[in-house]
Amino acid sequence: MALTQRVLSAGLLFLTICLLTAFPPATRAGGDEWLPINPADLALKDNPASLGSNAMILYREEAVDDLHHFESEYFRIKIFTDAGKKSADVEIPYSRGMESVTDVRARTILPSGSIVDFSGNVYDKVVVKAGGVKIYERTFSLPDVQPGCIIEYKYKVPFDPGSYFSVMKWDVQEDLYLREGKFTFVPLDDLQQTGYQYFAWRTLFLPPTARPQKQGNGSFILSVHDIPGLADEPYSVPKDMLRSRVEFYYTQQSKESPDQFWKRTGKDWGKKLDSFVNKKGALENDLAATIHPNDPPETKLREIYSRVQKIRNLSFEPTKTAQEEKREKIVVNANVQDVLKHGYGTWQDINSLYVGLARAAGFDATLVYVAPRDRTLFLPAYEDTGELQVNLVDVKLGSQDVYLDPSSPQYPYGLIPWYENAVNGVRADKNGGELVSIPPEDDTRAQILRHANFRLNPDASLSGNIIVDFAGQEGAAWRSSDRNDDDTGRRKDMHDEIKSWLPSNATFTITKFTDWDDNAKPIHIEGTVNIPSDNTRALGRIILPLSLIQSQVARSFTSAQRVNDIYFHYPYQEEDDTSIQLPTGYKVESFPKVTTIPQGAIQYSIGGSAQGDTVHLTRKLVVNGIEFPANKYPIVRAIFDAVKTGDANDMVLEATSAAQHN
Repeated sequence: MALTQRVLSAGLLFLTICLLTAFPPATRAGGDEWLPINPADLALKDNPASLGSNAMILYREEAVDDLHHFESEYFRIKIFTDAGKKSADVEIPYSRGMESVTDVRARTILPSGSIVDFSGNVYDKVVVKAGGVKIYERTFSLPDVQPGCIIEYKYKVPFDPGSYFSVMKWDVQEDLYLREGKFTFVPLDDLQQTGYQYFAWRTLFLPPTARPQKQGNGSFILSVHDIPGLADEPYSVPKDMLRSRVEFYYTQQSKESPDQFWKRTGKDWGKKLDSFVNKKGALENDLAATIHPNDPPETKLREIYSRVQKIRNLSFEPTKTAQEEKREKIVVNANVQDVLKHGYGTWQDINSLYVGLARAAGFDATLVYVAPRDRTLFLPAYEDTGELQVNLVDVKLGSQDVYLDPSSPQYPYGLIPWYENAVNGVRADKNGGELVSIPPEDDTRAQILRHANFRLNPDASLSGNIIVDFAGQEGAAWRSSDRNDDDTGRRKDMHDEIKSWLPSNATFTITKFTDWDDNAKPIHIEGTVNIPSDNTRALGRIILPLSLIQSQVARSFTSAQRVNDIYFHYPYQEEDDTSIQLPTGYKVESFPKVTTIPQGAIQYSIGGSAQGDTVHLTRKLVVNGIEFPANKYPIVRAIFDAVKTGDANDMVLEATSAAQHN
């Protein structure tokens, strides 16, 4: 969708570009007519440019008309396999209140050439609720789709003439291979009504030859051919950050360098922040009840953090209707005094309140606006403030910059959301903005700690208990993703997560679940485990793997090739400590050789020892990095192959004569 604000990550693709030199006929996407059907396309059995494809886009046409306030799309897709039939389930995102989806038409061309028109229902469903705006999808499914079919559909997205989007775009790259695509853009001819002064465009991650061509009537057009689909690979950045595109935007300034732009923008933000927190009396009164004057500096910052997180956070509540807000008498806070008086605020209000209280306590504090790396990247040269979608508090503690986000209720003092570290942004300052980099965290800030005690039964089954602690980013990430679930939903998710680590025939039952609501503590879970035997006990031996925990990450790197960089949300550690009590009459015949990868960004060790009738197993996996280039994939894959091998290596238990007679 051209009106949805998203930004790309690194990655080039090879395109054969043909720039048209005349404005094309009116787009077919909004009309009743369809393009002629080429018999050769119906006869296609596979994509000759990408063999083994499930489907491919034969033709796509997109028009964005800002002058007449609509967008239109037309897709023609060839289905090759049963897996490719999922392309017949169409989802069209839009923002209700600003956009609508109209004139939906679709049809299926069977391999015989017969045509089945779509006459079913088009449904609405809510997919995102954020910032008070509901994001919807219009969904429908084309009929009678089978391998060999061609499906095509078209629709329009009219948008509110009063809504002027600072960025509109062509998403050039899709999930499927695109054989041919045509894009047009019609900008406004009168910028006075928008409040902007200039119009411009930029390409992201396209070859230098891929440039829209301006036409005599002011429109822009571009035709592209043979664009590979976005690779669907585990542990990649979100696809919308990899997608090549052309963005069109309106701006206030012309011929301003990026440095000048961000200095001016940061200065404007700094002035607005100063105005919002300029309520000295209200801040000092609240501070007097929050900190003690003789507290050490960091203790003061922690106490202010705890105080601010008690403010009701409207941004983390389900979206309310206008009637619900009216009944609750929720009003917009004009300053920090309002926030303290009302006891509620948005994430912006809460972080600004922290700045105000920290300043009142004598600290140098401000906001830093950053690009969250779960959604976008910050490219300063593009001068796009829309990339900086969240902010952090930056407070000086001695000579150290401490970055905090009290507006994220799942995160304790000193821990910021993973998508806000290792990113770039702009520090707000009334004297001029400054580009800054938020440093990455190390692997100790995210840990999964597992302690298990098992008993090996005479029938070679295992039973016992496991204790798991999700610490740091691991706990915060779960609290964040399940924040709207009740206790039953959270228990189920925790159960499913731990169960997925164990052998497929294992059963797991939670017996204790604590500290979910205390963001300063790990999420603590205890439970019982039973693992049926799959041993034959041939010749009086029992064979067990060194690790009963199966690495989820290692199972994700099975492909021989990789297109995208490998991308972890954050550095992390997994640490396992397992004891197994052996049945009477059994002893360890042999342990496999200890496996270690002692150095580098990915480290691993696993080993075992025996003392009396107890086997003690230890395992540790450390990933101390976020992004690994695709050209390093063979190395990363080899490391995780070694992890899989180490986990699966067998120890052999031998029965004594007494046990064999039993």
